[in-house]
Amino acid sequence: FAGASSRSSFFSPDGKWLLLSQVAGGHYWLRPVDPPGSPPTELAYYGQAGSLSRNGQSMAFIHGNSISIVSFPGGELLSQWHASGYYIQNIWWSPDGRWLIAVGHQSESNQTALFVIEP
Repeated sequence: FAGASSRSSFFSPDGKWLLLSQVAGGHYWLRPVDPPGSPPTELAYYGQAGSLSRNGQSMAFIHGNSISIVSFPGGELLSQWHASGYYIQNIWWSPDGRWLIAVGHQSESNQTALFVIEP
């Protein structure tokens, strides 16, 4: 789900899952691709969808100045991280899945910061 947003739906990298979103309210649903027509399960609201880790076991969500990392596909909260004073704009997993990279912006000072997080 790299680059997922609240305005679209995305397939997981392995093609087994479909992340569905509702623009109003930021709700997310997850459903297996097979069998066709399988019902979606609503994920707890965690903010703006970020991206799925390379190993497919964790997904990160942005909400303001914090990041929530949840298990995938279960949605259990694994950890949270806060960037005081910075609004998190984008997040990506490193190719080996060991690190989560976040870009944050501080409007008062107009500074942008790069955060490297070990979840």
